[in-house]
Amino acid sequence: MQDFQPDETQPLLAGFKDWVSNPEVILSAILFWTGGQLFLTQKLCLALLVQDGACLSYSWSG
Repeated sequence: MQDFQPDETQPLLAGFKDWVSNPEVILSAILFWTGGQLFLTQKLCLALLVQDGACLSYSWSG
């Protein structure tokens, strides 16, 4: 399995659009911190949504 590439992160970006004014910057920082590692990138994105309370209305079905 290969790491996320920036062009593959659009689904993750969509999760931040309603919660932050600059989702591209947030996701870019996450990818920098995680090196694009798949599980860690997804886990950190989810942690930010949960911390902000966004998970209450986040669509888990896809």
